[in-house]
Amino acid sequence: MKKIFIYISLLVFLFVATSCNGGGNKNKEYNKLKVLSINDLHGAIDQNDDNYGMSGISWYVNEQRKVEGQAVLVLAAGDMFQGSAISNYYYGQTVVELMNDVKFDAMTIGNHEFDWGLEEVLKYVDGNEDNYEANFPFLACNLLEKETNELPDLIDPYTIVDFEQFQVGIIGYIGVGIETDISASKVEDYYFADPVPYISNISKDLRENKGCDLIIVMGHDDNSTTQNQIAALSGSSSVDMIIAGHTHVTYTRYLTNGNGVEIPLTQAGTAADALTDTSFLYNKEDNTFGEGYADTVDLCDYEIGIDEAIQNKVDQMNDKIEPVMGEVLGIASKNVNRSSVGNWTADAILASIDCDIAAINSGGIRSSAFPINEGYSVTVKKIYEVMPFDNFIKVCDLTGSQLINIFKRIQDIHISSNLVIDGNSYYLNGALIENDKVYRFACVDYLYDRDAEIYECGTNVEFTGILVRDIMINTLKLETSNGKKWLED
Repeated sequence: MKKIFIYISLLVFLFVATSCNGGGNKNKEYNKLKVLSINDLHGAIDQNDDNYGMSGISWYVNEQRKVEGQAVLVLAAGDMFQGSAISNYYYGQTVVELMNDVKFDAMTIGNHEFDWGLEEVLKYVDGNEDNYEANFPFLACNLLEKETNELPDLIDPYTIVDFEQFQVGIIGYIGVGIETDISASKVEDYYFADPVPYISNISKDLRENKGCDLIIVMGHDDNSTTQNQIAALSGSSSVDMIIAGHTHVTYTRYLTNGNGVEIPLTQAGTAADALTDTSFLYNKEDNTFGEGYADTVDLCDYEIGIDEAIQNKVDQMNDKIEPVMGEVLGIASKNVNRSSVGNWTADAILASIDCDIAAINSGGIRSSAFPINEGYSVTVKKIYEVMPFDNFIKVCDLTGSQLINIFKRIQDIHISSNLVIDGNSYYLNGALIENDKVYRFACVDYLYDRDAEIYECGTNVEFTGILVRDIMINTLKLETSNGKKWLED
């Protein structure tokens, strides 16, 4: 489809150019802007059967840059770092290095940029070359500090990319309500304001005072109400394209903006399995852009090549951490799924922490790490893929009635197997849970901080400083040393 579109676009270009010349408008010419965007990379810089990694993305970007007269803009809509061993091990530096090599123009802050603490990610734009620097800005116009109601230092509301014939303004935002997808302790100093008024004011300023000819809004968000409100902006506040993220779906759609123009709305899946390719034709004579045409490039189905320089760099990065990540911890005893690993992890926490019962949120075990088939050699790298988040264990005291309320209310958790539920009765280690008795409850900090009842009712709270992932690694090592395969009955 893409090849057909490029061919048709060239024919249209030639026809229009010939027609204009024939009509005497010899000074009229078109310049094309190509907007390439990805989102939710989650550290997936490696090439595998499911995606083409950063080497495939780079190849496609470079092919577009070879097209004569075509300006290329490369954007990322957040959640770029957290999610793979090679990225997590270096707190995202490997991804930043490769994004620099590909020459990304801007990136929006996503919820997973908070996972290590926002300050950990912002060091890549702090001007200190000793901790490596991104050559592109981090954007989020509505990410505000509670104390000041201002943007944090080092985050920009927008950026302007200046091409020879025109300027493009890119406004970033993070979705309202996405705070709930972040550990409360990591986001407690910030709030995400309604982005629409900010976008309206910034777009107007960019057009009227900064000389921008095209406005792109890039949000780590896929809320249709917000997207429709942004599209409805009119006059100088109007926007020409919306790039989405967060929900890991792939689509190209169109909304009608407040000036009656159809604008592209795109999202490009996750983990380098797709990118969106949007084209705008620019009329230099009257300084206007035509409507954007958006297409999705499935990086698994499209005839993608490899940027050898990028792939060599990725290989070197992998080689560097292979002594750590390549260690085999155990062998899968059967086909392993996400649910069974979640239950096993809750039991591993119970065995490793001084507590009566343990739990982990289901989302902490990532579906992208599966399937894991019988006989698979489970490495440290695989455990990073299963549990990419740096979640720590917190322990607190809760009464039996509080525990039961939590278990009734929260559905997306795995609880240690010493809890048995029989109808409305809850048994712990074979004994009925007593409403007024105090129990020691261990869980990941994400669950503890996110749930109001645990956060507010828990007493005698202990932050252990122990990573869930380390518990998983050590437990699997112990089981193997005892002659047991992983998840063996």
